[in-house]
Amino acid sequence: MNMLKAVSMCSTAFQKSLGAIHSLNHPVNALNNIHHGLPNSIFMPFVLTFNRDVIENKIIKISHNLVLKDKSFNTFIDWILSFREDLNMSHKLSDVIIAKDFNIE
Repeated sequence: MNMLKAVSMCSTAFQKSLGAIHSLNHPVNALNNIHHGLPNSIFMPFVLTFNRDVIENKIIKISHNLVLKDKSFNTFIDWILSFREDLNMSHKLSDVIIAKDFNIE
């Protein structure tokens, strides 16, 4: 029952602006054997920025919940980048995939 609830929540999330992050992520994982979460974290700020016009108000609400000093889209993106850095996570695919090994097609 709990698994069914979790899957339902995930499918709802895909319909609510997470699709681009994951649709970019899955081919990268499949072709390069990278942990699922790593490309998600790399793509996230780019996809959020691409969707800014549609999601900015939601991001500002999230900024309130995170108690960020400035409740703005840019501050939220900076927070994501800083959090990623604190965790020593890569910021670019080229940090985790050797360019000559990356099969872009």
